Amino acid sequence: NYTSTDLVAESFDGNHKTDIVNAGLFDSYIAKYNRSGVLQWFLSIGGTNDDFYRDFDIKGDVIYTTGYFSNTIIINNDTLTTTSGSNQDVFLAALNNIGNPISGISIKGTGNYTDVGSTIFTDFDLTAYVSGTYKSASIQIGDSVHSGNVANTENFFVATYAHPFAAAFTEKINPVCNGDNNGRLTVTPYFGIPPYSYQWSHNAGLNNATASNLAAGNYHVTVTDSRDSVTVQTGALTQPLSIGLAFSNTNALCYNENSGSIDLSVSGALPLTPMPGPGEPALIQMLRIRLACTLAPLP
Repeated sequence: NYTSTDLVAESFDGNHKTDIVNAGLFDSYIAKYNRSGVLQWFLSIGGTNDDFYRDFDIKGDVIYTTGYFSNTIIINNDTLTTTSGSNQDVFLAALNNIGNPISGISIKGTGNYTDVGSTIFTDFDLTAYVSGTYKSASIQIGDSVHSGNVANTENFFVATYAHPFAAAFTEKINPVCNGDNNGRLTVTPYFGIPPYSYQWSHNAGLNNATASNLAAGNYHVTVTDSRDSVTVQTGALTQPLSIGLAFSNTNALCYNENSGSIDLSVSGALPLTPMPGPGEPALIQMLRIRLACTLAPLP
């Protein structure tokens, strides 16, 4: 958890880092490093009020995490809310192994009390078991309401969840140049029974997890499993600004002098990726890619 305005997560060698903006008060985060200490990904889960992370468990390519939050947090397509900004409810979130949120649910309490998800365990079929404490007079777990607690006294709970069918984008590649159609999206289903079918908004005949040759824009994909469970995901691809080139020149003052000059101004934002090739500074490779959108490749 962190409360600073901005949090920087970086690799042990300092060569890879991610800047995260705090959404308000306490936010929760989870980061993955490889064995060499290189940052792989970083995910912040937080809203405008206090949000606390307490535990996580990994099973296959799914990461379950639990804690508690107040007001509102958004986990992929799921918006979780409490009855007021002073009330704190339990959250249970599912992420994939590259840090993309899949889905989230909450255990709702009554009144302005703190209910906490403390520990979580996942079995072989991705059923999640979460335990914690609650001070609310009653809590709602799924469709069941458990009441009878004396408000503001601490009680213990254990809940079992079989997550509903869900999906998340596991690959988003934006078009390289303005106006290009070389973007790509890949969606991955979770908690369903294969085989899966896919229907994309831009091409109704495409029945594949990956859509290629995409321009910038919004894309919707409907994923259906063998039990006819359905989930819809929306992915957005962006493109860099178009490049503008402007020349100004100053002629040499006299014959055979080298007092002339040519100034080249380039407008249009540089992309943040890709990483530089071997022995090549990042800025040089960025310039190569962006200038190649308008000109012949640089030598």
